[in-house]
Amino acid sequence: PSSLGAIGPATSTTARPRPPARPTPLAGTRILLVEDQPLNQELALELLERAGATVTLADDGQIALDTLAATATPFDCVLMDCQMPRMDGYTATAHIRRNPRWQHLPIIAMTASALVTDREQALLAGMNDHVPKPLDVQQMFTVIERWVKAGRQAAARGAPH
Repeated sequence: PSSLGAIGPATSTTARPRPPARPTPLAGTRILLVEDQPLNQELALELLERAGATVTLADDGQIALDTLAATATPFDCVLMDCQMPRMDGYTATAHIRRNPRWQHLPIIAMTASALVTDREQALLAGMNDHVPKPLDVQQMFTVIERWVKAGRQAAARGAPH
């Protein structure tokens, strides 16, 4: 008797279909997340990484500037909290916008307020858009995708955004 007989007769099996892959709307996107609150950091990191993004975390605006300056591979966008100690998002954005190297870098404000005045303040500071907290995940992904695409196109053309 062969040793295979101990296992049982050979049978034909079909592979079970794999569940569909999770959509990764931000696959390949490099994001600098600037956020000082640990719970918000954890939530945003989880959501962004599940969507396929590669995320670098900065705890405040000064760390964001230092990270941008020290990083050889450019980021596709910055998600910027506006209210942080040491250097807030508005001040950090003003510094970023003064540097020609980052003129096409999309900066998206994240604020705890959805007031029109907060959105206006973010835009006046040089940010491209605004997403309120708590985060509407689909809205956040849509805004990131739109501005990453626009930033890449502007950079390719060498045009201001």
